[in-house]
Amino acid sequence: MVFMKVTSLACRSSSRLFALFTMVLYMGILGHAKAAKDQEIPPNDSEALLARVGQETVVKGQISRVGVGPTGVVHFLNFSGVPRCGFVAIIKKGNLVTFSERFGVDFPFSLAGKSVRVTGTLSIYEDRPQIELLTPDQLELLE
Repeated sequence: MVFMKVTSLACRSSSRLFALFTMVLYMGILGHAKAAKDQEIPPNDSEALLARVGQETVVKGQISRVGVGPTGVVHFLNFSGVPRCGFVAIIKKGNLVTFSERFGVDFPFSLAGKSVRVTGTLSIYEDRPQIELLTPDQLELLE
């Protein structure tokens, strides 16, 4: 009987703790997304971008050129005013269909010259900051 009371008390405490943890985590995610949106970074601000590696980041700029990697698996969105070793947004071939459904059949080449906002986790690939776009919601056309 004592064991059941202790177990019951522990379960109630665990449930409360789990609920509190879930609420704090949810609020943190919402606050983080809002903070990231409020802190748009220009694609040529290497220092600010490097400080955000591993974090949700919003980059706003104009696409200067769209390129395709030598194997055809990766499409690169290069930004105006950014050196070759600077920030790039990438879209892998397997995700192109969902982007084309939203942005048109000429996607991604139709983005050249357009102002965009990209959102995603900033990572480093071969010493270059990048955001991989996985879903169309991560790309917003501004024009």
